Amino acid sequence: MSYSIPGVMNEWCPNEITPLTSDKARLASEIVGLNASGNTYLPAGLIWGWRTLSAELPYAEGVSDAIAVQDNISKHLILMTDGVNVTSKNVGEAKHTGWNPAEGNRITRELCTNIKDAGITVYTVAFQVGDAGTQALLRECATAPANAFDADNAQELAASFEKIAAKVAAIHLSK
Repeated sequence: MSYSIPGVMNEWCPNEITPLTSDKARLASEIVGLNASGNTYLPAGLIWGWRTLSAELPYAEGVSDAIAVQDNISKHLILMTDGVNVTSKNVGEAKHTGWNPAEGNRITRELCTNIKDAGITVYTVAFQVGDAGTQALLRECATAPANAFDADNAQELAASFEKIAAKVAAIHLSK
């Protein structure tokens, strides 16, 4: 069954989200096909990432919270950005039409708190983000200070993801 759900900022996303899968070749192909464009709105990535980890539609591939607790399954979300929140829904407006970075940052903080409260470990990666406020926001969003990474180039970006993979693998192996 297919669901068409609009993106945020009154735009449609150019690429469909790949549901949770262990198909590494498919994931690699999907990543190569991604192209960044437009403005940054961190809450969009957070909410859709959180949805893919759930057992609820439109992405039901994730394990339910009850099963995760019962079977000691950990969930992890990585938020990577190359920009600062520049767009957001203005308070009181029905649509996301404004340029309100403060509101975007407030929603980001709220989502990060809710995601962590749901028992999901959050990692953040700031790629070539020189804005100190956004770097601080991402550190706050991460579950722990050691889960927040700054990368200024491709080598540092790869190293950040290798460190995240090592942490997740260590958790998996210890259980």
